[in-house]
Amino acid sequence: DDDEARRVTVNVLIVRLTSWELLDQGFVEMFFAVYPMFITAPVLLEKLVQRYCLPEGVLDTAKRNTIQIRVGTALKHWLEREFDDFNSDMISRVRKLISDDMVRDEHTHLASRLLADLEQKIEERQAEIHKVENLPESLLQEFLLPTTRNLMAEKPMNIAEQLCLIDMDLFRKIGSRELLNLSWNNPKTKHNAFHVVASLARLNMFSLWVPTTILLLDTAEARGRMMSKWISVASCLWEHNNYQSVT
Repeated sequence: DDDEARRVTVNVLIVRLTSWELLDQGFVEMFFAVYPMFITAPVLLEKLVQRYCLPEGVLDTAKRNTIQIRVGTALKHWLEREFDDFNSDMISRVRKLISDDMVRDEHTHLASRLLADLEQKIEERQAEIHKVENLPESLLQEFLLPTTRNLMAEKPMNIAEQLCLIDMDLFRKIGSRELLNLSWNNPKTKHNAFHVVASLARLNMFSLWVPTTILLLDTAEARGRMMSKWISVASCLWEHNNYQSVT
């Protein structure tokens, strides 16, 4: 049936991903870019663990060791490129694979590299969470809604360059898998496109902020000056090829 065919297909892909015959780096990159289309992250991790823990006697020792190294290489790529896929349970499972199985099989170099990558990614995640949680409210308000006085005092190019930096920071964090299946449009899958959603949210906020800075002013003359300022900023954004904020 369809479910059985799907399982077989996934297993075949994982066998190729961890083949003892050939390491196809292009296939590794493509696989981790699109796997959410056909399997969840926890299930994929469990299948990789199962692939690593092949029973003795199924293959000769050399081939079995090569497969285990391929699994470790695939996990390393996954951790480095798509760490947002890993929840706390998956992190614990990777730790167990490293500390129990890889050390037992004397893949100590591979185990140490994987553990170092894992710890680094955990530290980076915690630092990001800490930065957001401890952002001063005054700074947040200043970022979200700068005063019209500050805007009028700044040169249009300075404002445009700061907007470009903000947009670039968000854009660089968008992973290729976030663009699959219009995930950001579906409430059930939008968590798979976190940075796309964040980029769109910033765009919507900015689109509301611009007219707000105009309408907050009391006189038609002041509003006209603010509109002129934003037109100049838009021109600078266009010169920088920042079509996100121009819109």
